[in-house]
Formats: sequence, C-alpha cells, structure tokens
Amino acid sequence: MEKTGMPAGFGFRVRENIKKTFKRRMIMAKDYVSKKKKPVLKMLVYGAASTALYAMGLSHQGVITEYFTRGAWYAALPIAAAFAISFVHGNFTNYFWSVLGIEARKKALRAKPEVEISYKREQPQPQSRVRA
Repeated sequence: MEKTGMPAGFGFRVRENIKKTFKRRMIMAKDYVSKKKKPVLKMLVYGAASTALYAMGLSHQGVITEYFTRGAWYAALPIAAAFAISFVHGNFTNYFWSVLGIEARKKALRAKPEVEISYKREQPQPQSRVRA
C-alpha cells in the first residue's frame, strides 16, 4: 500500500539506497581495521621482566642499599638501576596499550610558510652630535 503523494516503488528505492550505503561503509570500515599482529608476547616478556625487577628491588633492599651507598663508582648504580627499570617498565606499558588497541596519534609535520617572515627591525643609524 503506497502513501499518497509518493511515487510507486519509492519505499523499495529507499531501502536499496540504505543497503548500498551500508555496504560502502562496511567496506570502508574494513580498510581502517589494523592488520598488524598484536605484540602480546613482547608485552608478557617485558611485564615479567618489570615484575622481576620490582620484586628483586623490594626483596633485596639491604644488599642494594649496601652497594648504592659505598661511594666512588658505586654512586652510578642508582642511576643505572633507574634507567633499567624505566626502560623495561616503559616498554611493557607501550606494548600493553598496543595490545589493547590504543595507539598514539600520528602528528603531521608542520609545513613551512611560503613566505618567510623577518622579525628583524631596522636599527636607527647613529647621528653625529656637536658638543661644545
């Protein structure tokens, strides 16, 4: 039963257009899906290493304090330990977010303006003075 004022077959054409639009969107959506494998193994390895470093630090506090407070070249040990823990934990965190599908936004490089703007101002020339 057609509504008055509508051409014959109008509802059929609307449904076909909706189906075509839906198919196009599905095809486009497939292009956006990441085809890269998730770095699950790397995440687990760095997670285990991070856990081991923290556990070792907490369970051997006396030995660590003894070595870190000796002085001389041993003073570099706390800095090296901080870098090692930071590196391992940072990689674990990076892979963790990648596995969850959260990636950093890629920023486009900023294009240089066609005309360079000169911020140099003209310096007034010194004038000779007559001193009497």
